[in-house]
Amino acid sequence: MNFPTFLIFNLDDKLNINQLASYIGDKYTKYQIIVASTKFHENVFNVEEFVFEEKDQDKIINALMTKVNGNKLVLARKLDNDNFEELVKLEQSLKHENQIAKIKKERNKVSSFLFDLFNKIITFIFGYTFYDCNICCMAFANVPLEVMKVMDNCSLYTKVNKWNGINFVDVDAKLNSKVHFKPKILKNIIFVALSIFIIAGAILSWIFVEYIQNQFLLQLLLVFVIVVCLYVVCVEILSIYVKKQIGDNIFDKAKIMNKN
Repeated sequence: MNFPTFLIFNLDDKLNINQLASYIGDKYTKYQIIVASTKFHENVFNVEEFVFEEKDQDKIINALMTKVNGNKLVLARKLDNDNFEELVKLEQSLKHENQIAKIKKERNKVSSFLFDLFNKIITFIFGYTFYDCNICCMAFANVPLEVMKVMDNCSLYTKVNKWNGINFVDVDAKLNSKVHFKPKILKNIIFVALSIFIIAGAILSWIFVEYIQNQFLLQLLLVFVIVVCLYVVCVEILSIYVKKQIGDNIFDKAKIMNKN
């Protein structure tokens, strides 16, 4: 158990798996490499390759987390063939069992202030914060790893910070890749449109219905309705933005079609 597991995505079939295995094998005497692919590759050595029909990364993470045998996990949602060094940097930066390593994102003072403010809003509404990093590659020591292994929606914890008692380690590395999510936002859009429609109806009623203009209680009710709808619009727009950044909270697991 005292070895790292590298869980690598190869859903676009651009990763040189044997080159990856060779690089990791030169750095470690004991390790585990898990690769998630959409097609089976023959003549792959020292790698556990799992083939999936679908490309939903979160469902795949939920499916493969229990396959992790090491006491550390290096997760690469997107990796280029010239970025293998970043995996080792992340793993080697984990010195204690309650740590998460992430690739440091450079920010100026204004950007840092805005990010912190936004995170406070996110915490107040959703109960978690964004990782201040590129979530393409992250590393998890034993404590967070063991927690994720028993959670049905473990993929969420690789995208947002809901941790208590966990220390974060920043790693200087060059990584330009970015993960793109395709969340389900139709319900959010419907709520926004419906709320705007109700606000417009309330305002027009106030302007054109003389009876309402003479009834203070009805005016007070319309103000309440407008305020509530404005709150819904703000929350739903924020939800859409958050989902665009981190995707949905997924509990489902992808079906493994093949394994080498």
